[in-house]
Amino acid sequence: MLSKNRLKYVLSLKRKKDRVREGRFLVEGLRACEEVLASPYRFEQLLYCPHDLTGDRAERFLAECRRRRVPVEEIAAGTLRKISDTVHSQGIIGVVAKRPETLPGLQVRQPRLVLALDRVSDPGNAGTIVRTAHWFGVGALIFSEDSVESTNPKVVRASMGALFHVPILEDQPLTETLTHLRGQGYAVFVAHAGGEVSYREASFSDRDILVVGNEIDGVREPVRRLATATLHIPGVGRGDSLNVAVATGILLAEMTKTQPAV
Repeated sequence: MLSKNRLKYVLSLKRKKDRVREGRFLVEGLRACEEVLASPYRFEQLLYCPHDLTGDRAERFLAECRRRRVPVEEIAAGTLRKISDTVHSQGIIGVVAKRPETLPGLQVRQPRLVLALDRVSDPGNAGTIVRTAHWFGVGALIFSEDSVESTNPKVVRASMGALFHVPILEDQPLTETLTHLRGQGYAVFVAHAGGEVSYREASFSDRDILVVGNEIDGVREPVRRLATATLHIPGVGRGDSLNVAVATGILLAEMTKTQPAV
C-alpha cells in the first residue's frame, strides 16, 4: 500500500514545477510503460491496480519488471483515480527518471538530423512530432525554452512511447543553441509558410537541423534569420497553413528520402 507521503510525492509530479525539481515524471498505460522498459530510461517505481489490469500481456509485463528488480507496488482503485490523467486507465502508472540530453552530448554524437521546436505549445502536437521524429530516425530533438515541456502527460501519451527513444534537449534558448550548432557545421532549415524554397527543391546536407514553429505564429524572426534556407510546402487547396505536426512529417519524409537520418 502506498504511504500518504509517497502518494503526495507521486501526485506532485502532475505539476510541471515539481517534475522539473525532482527530475521525475509519470508514464501511464501499458504500451508506454513497456517502451520505458525497452529504453535507457529507468523506473523509480511502478504502480498497478489489479482491478484495472486486463489480459496476460499486463501480467507478463509486471513479471518482467519484478525480474528486473523494478520496485512494483499495488494500489487501490481510488488511489489510481487520484493519480491517473486519463478517463479510462489501464491500471499501470510508472514514476520515471528523466534522462536529459545536453548540448555537449549532442556535439559528441553529431547526429545527421536534428529537429527543433520553436514555441510549440500544444501537447498533442508536440507528442505527435516526437512520435514522427522517432519514425524517421531523427537523432535528437530540441525544445525551445517556451515550448511545452516534453514530459507533460499529454506529450508523453501522444508520443506513444517514442519519447523514450529520441534524446531531447529541453528548455533551450533556441537562437543561441542553433548559432552554436551552425558553428559546428550544421545547416539550418526553417519551416515557414512564406519560405523561399519549396521543400522538394531544397538541397540538404549531411548534417541538418529542421526547425518548426508555433501553431499560430510559426518560427520567430530571430530564428528564421539563422536559416540556411526557409522551406514551404506547396498546397492546392484553400487552407492558409498545415498543422505543425503534419508539416513536420512531410518535411522529415523528404529530408530522409535519399539520405537516412541515422
